[in-house]
Amino acid sequence: MAKPSSPLARRFPMGAADPVAPLRARFPVRILAEERVRRTFLDTADWRLFAAGARALLEEGPHGTLLLWRRGGEYAELPVANAPRFATDLPDSTVRRRLAAMAQVRALLPVGRQSVRRRRVLVLNGDGKTLVRVHLETATVEDRNGRPTSPPVRTVIVEGLPGYEGTFREVAALFGPADASVGTVDDGLREAAQRWGRAPGEIPGRPTLCLEPHLPAAEAVRRILLAQLAAITANLAGVVEDVDTEFLHDLRVAVRRTRSALAQLGDLLPAAAAPPILEEFRWLGSVTGACRDLDVFRLRVEALRERCPAAEREALTPLLRLLGEHRAAAHGEVAAALASTRCRTLLRRFRRTLAVPRRRGEAIGEVAAGRIVKAFERLQRRGTAVATGPADPALLHRLRIAGKKLRYLLEFFASLYPEDTVAPLVGRLKALQDALGAFHDAALQRDRLAALAQRLASAGGAEAATLLAMGRLVVWLEEEGERHRQEVGPLLQALTAPGVGRRLRSLAPPRGDRPC
Repeated sequence: MAKPSSPLARRFPMGAADPVAPLRARFPVRILAEERVRRTFLDTADWRLFAAGARALLEEGPHGTLLLWRRGGEYAELPVANAPRFATDLPDSTVRRRLAAMAQVRALLPVGRQSVRRRRVLVLNGDGKTLVRVHLETATVEDRNGRPTSPPVRTVIVEGLPGYEGTFREVAALFGPADASVGTVDDGLREAAQRWGRAPGEIPGRPTLCLEPHLPAAEAVRRILLAQLAAITANLAGVVEDVDTEFLHDLRVAVRRTRSALAQLGDLLPAAAAPPILEEFRWLGSVTGACRDLDVFRLRVEALRERCPAAEREALTPLLRLLGEHRAAAHGEVAAALASTRCRTLLRRFRRTLAVPRRRGEAIGEVAAGRIVKAFERLQRRGTAVATGPADPALLHRLRIAGKKLRYLLEFFASLYPEDTVAPLVGRLKALQDALGAFHDAALQRDRLAALAQRLASAGGAEAATLLAMGRLVVWLEEEGERHRQEVGPLLQALTAPGVGRRLRSLAPPRGDRPC
């Protein structure tokens, strides 16, 4: 059973004096034997827990393994057999709910480790009942090979129990004021992660792109493309090892952004550098598409399954099993493509193309606004075709691509302009893309599900309950797609209003360089 979540927990640095003495002077106490535990910090590849001020820790000790959750003063623990790969692998508990809400589809990965010597002091009442637990910890950071790497850090953790809040406050006051506890005592994550070559909050492959208006346009494009190459490279291993589905998503986003930059800005690079490489990145985007489509499809089916009655949820198990088999085959093809000579040659050649800084040519501050306006006018034309033409999914798809191209340019060049000029438009573009993407996915998934149902029925490979449940999902996807299609008009109208075009056409970088 999971231990209930508790908001009564504070951390304090341990001084040189015996921390047990003030406790003995005020309360009956029982001191438990010292124990040694190995503590592993867990987080997602993009530090979602850290960003939310939370911690997930796996503690392996003489009494078993615990998964701990901490956020601010909230604390919960759950006995586990081993480290979970995903939050959804855990039994229903506070720990599972908290982790699933933040990590979502991302895997929980080890990001640092400590060895800990710990004494527990139980603060009792006159009947010997525990009111407060005090943990006296001496933690040493380990490297990936389990070797200690720094002097130990001594910490007092005061943990209260529900119903005894007054005693908790009394005990905590012995070690320091309330504002000197949570948030001011380092729990060792930063140093532990550093010893593993990581920095909390720093995401490999997502460097901050800072361009100055005076920068030669070719050099600006080089830096934009280097940032995309870094993202592709950072996600390769995660895709091949199938750590979680977001590695493939992030890799494909970087490939799309690379293609968009080459298509819209490639003429600013040295002659003949962009077109051949662009074709190869089209191949890379194509070869990774089927697996990503299956990831999105399977996640959507799993989400819709939760809306079904219990009997229908069980009836959909064969479908999920079949999708898992298809996805495994598709992932094998992706892994082979990424390990291929063709892919390695592409990335090596691309890196070589971008190796030499460009120090001459027209400044990016004189070029960027014109490219943005050109992309916006393309979006306007696509929008007009959607507004005045038939309800054609192909037109909506072209509108979606035009929106992506404009958004990518705005994000590439964001550091050139005041944030309040670019950010609102990027927000509107994201909303439009979300609606168009959801419509596209719903239509694709509806057709794929209907085809699978027909194939299973023809082959006699599914029970009637499974086919009926699949039919329910087809109807829901049809309804979802229509709802998202209806969202497009108002979003497009807000995005292509005359004032938006005027603001874009008047874009100009401020005089001098802006700090990013």
